[in-house]
Amino acid sequence: MSHSTPRALVALVCDDVREEVGHKSTLVGVYQGDLCVNEAPTTLPRLSFFFRVRAHVDRPLTHLVVRVLRDGENYLTADFAADALPIPGESDDGSYHVQIVLQAQPFEVTGPGELRFIAETESETLDGGRLLIRAAQTISTLLQ
Repeated sequence: MSHSTPRALVALVCDDVREEVGHKSTLVGVYQGDLCVNEAPTTLPRLSFFFRVRAHVDRPLTHLVVRVLRDGENYLTADFAADALPIPGESDDGSYHVQIVLQAQPFEVTGPGELRFIAETESETLDGGRLLIRAAQTISTLLQ
């Protein structure tokens, strides 16, 4: 009988993701809550999306599509077939992780919006949450 942990998706949005020595990543300027700019329209030089998908060695991923949706429309996509996915290694709880970084260079903010994050596997869709895009001028207008 398998005691596999459920699959999960964590999505973080930040200004940059830097690959470091020792298979580490440094996330710079992580957005918590909303992505708020002073005014719209504006252009951010880069927006990075850091995904971490958890699976279990008893049920390894055979297909993975990671998506950033912007206002309900496909914005960025990474599609991985089985041969492009890492071979699961053992861990204490039998789970393993796949890390993916996507970047938008530049990232245009034209007004309020929403980013949603999903991962589609061969058998299910994982929800990575959402990030609202807001402009300070929009927030001050709402408060009046």
